[in-house]
Amino acid sequence: MKNQFFPFSKKLIILILTVVLATKAISSEWVDPPANFPMITTNIIGEVADGYLFISNTVEPNIAYHYIVDNNGDIIYYGLGNFVDFKKVSDTTLNYFDRDKLKHFLVDEEYAPIDSFACGNNKDTDFHDIFFRENGNPILICTDENLWDTVFIGGDTLLNMTVRGDYAQEIDKDSKEVLFEWDVWNHYSPNDNRHEIGGPTTNVDYVHGNSVWEMSDGSLLFSSKRMDEITKINMNDSSIIWRLGGNSNDFTFVNDTGFCSQHAAQELPNGNILLFDNAKFTGVPRGVIYEIDTTLFTATLVQEFTNPLVSYSPNRGNVQMLENNNVLICWGGVSTNSPNVSEFDEFGTKVFDLYIDSGSSGNKISYRGFRFVWEEDPIGFIELFEQEGLQAQLYPNPASEQTSIHFRILQPEFMQIDVLNSRGQLVNNVVAQNMYPGIHKVPIEVGHLTAGIYFCTIHTSTSKEHIKFIVID
Repeated sequence: MKNQFFPFSKKLIILILTVVLATKAISSEWVDPPANFPMITTNIIGEVADGYLFISNTVEPNIAYHYIVDNNGDIIYYGLGNFVDFKKVSDTTLNYFDRDKLKHFLVDEEYAPIDSFACGNNKDTDFHDIFFRENGNPILICTDENLWDTVFIGGDTLLNMTVRGDYAQEIDKDSKEVLFEWDVWNHYSPNDNRHEIGGPTTNVDYVHGNSVWEMSDGSLLFSSKRMDEITKINMNDSSIIWRLGGNSNDFTFVNDTGFCSQHAAQELPNGNILLFDNAKFTGVPRGVIYEIDTTLFTATLVQEFTNPLVSYSPNRGNVQMLENNNVLICWGGVSTNSPNVSEFDEFGTKVFDLYIDSGSSGNKISYRGFRFVWEEDPIGFIELFEQEGLQAQLYPNPASEQTSIHFRILQPEFMQIDVLNSRGQLVNNVVAQNMYPGIHKVPIEVGHLTAGIYFCTIHTSTSKEHIKFIVID
């Protein structure tokens, strides 16, 4: 079982309670990253919202860091893997999408996976978004492909094309059964496409869904990038309630001409619509808020957020309304000298910029960025590892279904963790891999073992420890 999370120790500050209350700071570890970790710099211009920044970005093909940083760019936590869309779900859980395993993973406050979600009905799970309903059920974006003899699109006739279609599915969080499914095949036409039909000449991706959001009335808001459209969908009968933007637009834009290649469409508590307008073919990237009138069918621009340092973002990106009414924007596919994340106050004045420098414009791009209050607390680990050395601990012990080995290493090591029975026979090889320095937690499944005494052996090139534990029924 692989441990994919690597918290590191550089300098530990346990803040006095009065200081915590006065500054709203969070007791945390700052960590030392490896050499290829991106350089992060920030510019604090005004009053930012509470919380940390949550970001992920690629550093090599199929390799990305996801990390939590404070307003100064100091690293609170990072993990390594082919992950995107790293964000908070609840006070004790986070989520990311693993592009190798094609699943969304839910992790706990110690960054250990506790659940995963994938599309059903033989559909592929798309990385672009996941939305968790109040009951904990996720809504996912799914994809499928069909071979079409003829495709009529934009006045052209294309023959023998592989056509990609998007789906939205609600999945039962426990059974993983599909509770709701909506597809583009029965609701959109290839002629709804506005630009960039996608891929090689034998492929058509005319929709390119990139966000899902449950609205206050229980309907679904679905964003289609290549149609320049967001669609309100009835989740009871799958009918379309309205379409905003694109070739089939139901609304008249007021004080605005519309959006292009948009991401992260969502409903605000007052019913307004917030989205990130990439404006790939129409202008400069921006966050926009529209007031929607379904009597007059008007979409009135209420506010927009632009940054003079960002002139082009053809893809990726998102926008987030924060608790103090500030607005956070991740600019997506920006150029080398542009900030990756900016924050604006409620009046539209910029108060914060964050820059990622990974050595090239391709590697500095972040698909999404967020700000969340995250009450992570490493003090429990600190108490376990007051002494230098491996200092392995096993908890819980006794265990019936699962236990975890907690340990700290001070330098990169090849780690091997095994479970032996009372006769010294190997019953489970848990880990055999290189690990970075820091504090680690590796879960061990024991539910399949018969009740009795076992030993967990953990060893490196320089040390070896045996920990006795008991498996109970």
